Amino acid sequence: MGFSTEEAKKLVATTRATLAQEAEQAAAQATTNQQAEPEVQPHEECPINQELRQEGQVEPMTQASTTILSQMIGEGSEPTSLSQPQGPLPDNAFITSNQPVRRPIALTTGTKAGKAAASRHGVVIHCKYCSDAGHNSTGCKYKKMGFTSEEAKELVATTRATLAQEAEQAATQATTNQQTEQAAINQESTKRKATRTSSNDANEATAKNSKPRKGAAANKS
Repeated sequence: MGFSTEEAKKLVATTRATLAQEAEQAAAQATTNQQAEPEVQPHEECPINQELRQEGQVEPMTQASTTILSQMIGEGSEPTSLSQPQGPLPDNAFITSNQPVRRPIALTTGTKAGKAAASRHGVVIHCKYCSDAGHNSTGCKYKKMGFTSEEAKELVATTRATLAQEAEQAATQATTNQQTEQAAINQESTKRKATRTSSNDANEATAKNSKPRKGAAANKS
């Protein structure tokens, strides 16, 4: 019908209030009429009730039914608990500290993390033919050179042992050189200290010899 939300809500509230008012008026009028008219005998029935019963409709409404309907309409027009103020909202710190714990998710190939875990990116491959790293059996240089698998593996093991021995020797030589250089530095430092000490001693002796004695100074005077 083209009503906005505010107009629709206002129309519903007005309709409820009107229905509640009409129900109250009808109940008051029925009470007044009941007090003014003589009591109906129990075996007698109002014409409208007889007509409703003949048409097969529901049981006619009594005074109690009218009162219950008025109460229901009045309760429907009252503001619900959702429209009433609920008090201040909790602080951000409280909301942050009461967050639900996230359940761990199993890695699958449907996510980036799962694909990265399932892929071989970053894994160093080894050749099955020679057991060397960095290539597969298709690109094995020893296989292309005519070596058997056993010979290639033995050659790779010998090469690894030689490289490890050379690296160990190089490390030992570097340590020796460092110790030799440190010893030379310490020796040079010791010589400099000795030279400074002897120079200081010579300066002190010269200063003592240059001072005149008291007796010699008195004779000269």
